[in-house]
Amino acid sequence: GQFPDVVIGSVYVTDLDDYDVVDKNFEVDPSTGADTKQYFTVDNDNGNITMKQGTPEGEYLLKVKVS
Repeated sequence: GQFPDVVIGSVYVTDLDDYDVVDKNFEVDPSTGADTKQYFTVDNDNGNITMKQGTPEGEYLLKVKVS
């Protein structure tokens, strides 16, 4: 939790028409718990996952919706 906001990875999607990734929209799935939503964000355009500064040590389940 001592680091500033940091990109920790990106969403990987298996898709037969991969060429249209620019047309995809990434978002945190509504079923993701509020505790996780407050510490993580997903970039809508490229799927980068950011962990926010001050995130406590622990395990989190982040679900992402791609459309």
